[in-house]
Amino acid sequence: MLLRRVLPQDERIHCIFSSTDPRALALYIRVGMRPQWPHFNLRLDGPLRTDLPPADVEIVEAGAGAPELARWDARIGGRPRPADHAYWVREQRVVPLWFRRQGDVVGYGYVRPGAGTP
Repeated sequence: MLLRRVLPQDERIHCIFSSTDPRALALYIRVGMRPQWPHFNLRLDGPLRTDLPPADVEIVEAGAGAPELARWDARIGGRPRPADHAYWVREQRVVPLWFRRQGDVVGYGYVRPGAGTP
């Protein structure tokens, strides 16, 4: 009932990142949401590999508090989350990144250098 009340009721496509808890996924599916793509939390143990093949995606640092990153996220997620982004930068010490292919933004992410958790 709560999800039906708080989620936007319009024709636009909205994106929500759910918990990795399978019970949460089941709840979202019951209210009509469907998984669209995987959401990964990755952790590197050991040195960075240098023998990887070249990729067609360029990774560019967005800069802390990049307003366009927050606007891009709001368009995808259906709501602005400035407090979340500020928390990640301030408390989690993340570095915001743009993912670009042939000059076009195709995604964004955050990396937590030296983080003890994924």
